[in-house]
Amino acid sequence: MAKGGWQALESNPETINPFLKKIGVSGVECVDVYSFDEEMLQFIPTPQLALILCFPSAEAREFLGKQYKEVEKAGKKAEGVFFMNQNEGIGNACGTFALFHSLGNLENRVNLGSGKFFKWFEKAKLVKEDERSDLLSEDTDLAEAHEETAEEGETEQSDHVEYHFITYVNKNGQLFEIGKDLIICFEFLISKRRSP
Repeated sequence: MAKGGWQALESNPETINPFLKKIGVSGVECVDVYSFDEEMLQFIPTPQLALILCFPSAEAREFLGKQYKEVEKAGKKAEGVFFMNQNEGIGNACGTFALFHSLGNLENRVNLGSGKFFKWFEKAKLVKEDERSDLLSEDTDLAEAHEETAEEGETEQSDHVEYHFITYVNKNGQLFEIGKDLIICFEFLISKRRSP
């Protein structure tokens, strides 16, 4: 593993799809979304189960900061959502966290198989969300699969990563944004804004 934790995964289906296979997940794939225009969205295979978004960290924090503060103030905890805090020791694993947050919240809709991810996920469900990052960093099978995948990417690895991954997942009819340290339930935000 790279010094200082996990390397960043390339934001590319050609990188992420082989990673899914390495960790034993099948029957699902990642595809690029080039536009949210209606006509372009028709080219995306169905069903769409999650959206993993890679964006510049600083710009996104500024843009989303107000929404994040509103959610934190409200203090409402999302029930039944698989989540893990990303600790600093694991390094640049936010792409893997976004992918694992997606898979963990789609366990009844995606074939998680019986491989590396499934074995870790079964253990992760038994511990608290702030312990899951350590459990992941200690999993040598997943760490090796992640490292191998990160090294196969075309982008040169850097100690300073300026991009961040989050995921949007529809679970039980509610849309959740899940990042490295926060879950936002959009149904809650929408209903709160509509009330006087």
